[in-house]
Amino acid sequence: MVRGSIKHGDYNPLQMGAFRPGEDCEAGRTTIEGLYLCGSSSYPGGLITGGPGYIAANSIAEDLGVEKWWRPTTKMSRYIETYVD
Repeated sequence: MVRGSIKHGDYNPLQMGAFRPGEDCEAGRTTIEGLYLCGSSSYPGGLITGGPGYIAANSIAEDLGVEKWWRPTTKMSRYIETYVD
Protein backbone atom coordinates (compact mmCIF):
# COMPACT_ATOMS: atom_id res chain seq x y z
CA MET A 1 0.00 0.00 0.00
CA VAL A 2 1.73 3.15 -1.21
CA ARG A 3 0.96 6.25 0.87
CA GLY A 4 -2.09 4.50 2.30
CA SER A 5 -3.21 3.99 5.84
CA ILE A 6 -4.27 0.61 7.18
CA LYS A 7 -5.75 2.45 10.16
CA HIS A 8 -7.92 4.62 7.90
CA GLY A 9 -8.15 7.95 9.59
CA ASP A 10 -7.17 9.55 12.84
CA TYR A 11 -6.59 7.15 15.70
CA ASN A 12 -7.34 9.23 18.77
CA PRO A 13 -9.14 8.25 22.01
CA LEU A 14 -12.49 9.62 20.81
CA GLN A 15 -12.37 7.42 17.71
CA MET A 16 -11.06 4.11 19.04
CA GLY A 17 -12.79 0.84 19.83
CA ALA A 18 -16.54 1.14 20.26
CA PHE A 19 -16.32 4.86 19.40
CA ARG A 20 -15.02 4.17 15.89
CA PRO A 21 -16.02 5.92 13.66
CA GLY A 22 -18.38 7.78 16.03
CA GLU A 23 -20.78 7.24 18.89
CA ASP A 24 -23.81 7.07 16.56
CA CYS A 25 -22.49 4.00 14.75
CA GLU A 26 -22.70 0.53 16.29
CA ALA A 27 -21.97 -2.95 14.89
CA GLY A 28 -21.57 -1.54 11.39
CA ARG A 29 -24.90 0.29 11.53
CA THR A 30 -25.19 4.01 10.87
CA THR A 31 -27.90 6.60 11.46
CA ILE A 32 -28.88 6.21 7.78
CA GLU A 33 -31.20 3.22 7.37
CA GLY A 34 -29.65 0.57 5.12
CA LEU A 35 -26.15 2.08 5.22
CA TYR A 36 -23.52 -0.05 6.93
CA LEU A 37 -19.78 0.47 7.46
CA CYS A 38 -17.31 -2.38 7.30
CA GLY A 39 -13.80 -1.07 6.81
CA SER A 40 -10.86 0.05 8.91
CA SER A 41 -12.77 3.17 9.88
CA SER A 42 -15.32 1.11 11.81
CA TYR A 43 -15.17 -1.01 14.98
CA PRO A 44 -12.91 -2.71 16.04
CA GLY A 45 -10.64 -0.28 14.26
CA GLY A 46 -7.67 -0.17 11.99
CA LEU A 47 -5.45 -2.72 10.34
CA ILE A 48 -6.70 -5.32 7.87
CA THR A 49 -8.46 -7.98 9.93
CA GLY A 50 -11.82 -8.74 8.34
CA GLY A 51 -13.45 -8.11 11.72
CA PRO A 52 -15.47 -5.05 10.67
CA GLY A 53 -16.87 -6.95 7.66
CA TYR A 54 -17.85 -9.90 9.83
CA ILE A 55 -19.59 -7.60 12.32
CA ALA A 56 -21.42 -5.65 9.58
CA ALA A 57 -22.50 -8.87 7.81
CA ASN A 58 -24.03 -10.12 11.06
CA SER A 59 -25.86 -6.81 11.57
CA ILE A 60 -27.20 -6.83 8.01
CA ALA A 61 -28.46 -10.41 8.34
CA GLU A 62 -30.12 -9.58 11.67
CA ASP A 63 -31.75 -6.40 10.35
CA LEU A 64 -33.08 -8.14 7.21
CA GLY A 65 -34.12 -11.29 9.03
CA VAL A 66 -31.85 -13.39 6.84
CA GLU A 67 -30.54 -16.70 8.15
CA LYS A 68 -26.78 -16.56 8.60
CA TRP A 69 -25.24 -19.17 6.33
CA TRP A 70 -21.74 -18.71 7.74
CA ARG A 71 -20.36 -20.01 10.99
CA PRO A 72 -18.02 -18.17 13.34
CA THR A 73 -14.40 -19.24 13.32
CA THR A 74 -13.08 -21.13 16.33
CA LYS A 75 -11.49 -17.98 17.74
CA MET A 76 -14.65 -15.94 17.19
CA SER A 77 -16.73 -18.62 18.94
CA ARG A 78 -14.34 -18.52 21.90
CA TYR A 79 -14.57 -14.72 22.02
CA ILE A 80 -18.39 -14.82 21.95
CA GLU A 81 -18.53 -17.42 24.72
CA THR A 82 -16.08 -15.45 26.86
CA TYR A 83 -17.24 -11.86 26.40
CA VAL A 84 -20.70 -11.79 24.81
CA ASP A 85 -22.83 -14.62 26.20
